[in-house]
Amino acid sequence: MRNFITKVAEYFMAFLETDFHKRRLPKRSIKIRNSENLQVGLNTEKYEKFYKKAWGLVQNGFDEKKLPIIEKGVYQKQLPDNLLDLINRKVKKVSSDNYDIFVKEIGEKIKDTSDVYANNPTKAYKVSMEEISKNVKDRFVLPLVNSIEHSIDSSDLGDKGVIFIMEEELTDILSNNFNDVVPEIVNSYLSEENIEIEKYLRKVVESKDIKDKLSKFFENIAISDLYNEISELKRNKDILDKHELYFYFGDINFRNNKYPIF
Repeated sequence: MRNFITKVAEYFMAFLETDFHKRRLPKRSIKIRNSENLQVGLNTEKYEKFYKKAWGLVQNGFDEKKLPIIEKGVYQKQLPDNLLDLINRKVKKVSSDNYDIFVKEIGEKIKDTSDVYANNPTKAYKVSMEEISKNVKDRFVLPLVNSIEHSIDSSDLGDKGVIFIMEEELTDILSNNFNDVVPEIVNSYLSEENIEIEKYLRKVVESKDIKDKLSKFFENIAISDLYNEISELKRNKDILDKHELYFYFGDINFRNNKYPIF
């Protein structure tokens, strides 16, 4: 280990005596994205389990000679506890009035859609579900996701793709509860049966159900996966000229740039 540290120190001393004294900055700097916004690097520190194994190689003098195999779903990044706490607090504040308006609006949408497509019940089911998904997204999903988007961006937790996935998956989860009940409501309405649509909808999904699903979604979501990030680096390396994959240990800052030590 002492020999390794000595070699790194000698290398960096030579670096200081040459490149850093020139007007031109060293070429090999650490970047996450290039000028074309392609991902060309990643910080493995956010994948704690992998990060510990990587530093274990250094601490043990590289006795194992290689890093662990990276498989999909093994090294993932979840939302930090402090952000989860903030999300849960926001979820608890979702007003019951908001839920009441939601039930009333989708009840009216189902009736209107059934009237328009009275001769095509299958179309009525489909359009009703589209309206429900839109209402779910606008009323519950977007306000919550938008309120945490800045926290995710500023904490290097993910990118716009993560936000989009959150919006789509959460909308599907909350909307899927209505898949079975909508055809039954439409059929009853078109058959002129005496059905209280709003009351029927409340039996399917309560305000508490929505809050529970919102909280559980964020508790379980993996906002990034080391396998996926490495795969993107590989794809981008293949389309960029004269690029190779490196694994850096340690860094130093100089003139607003970050450079690898080893």
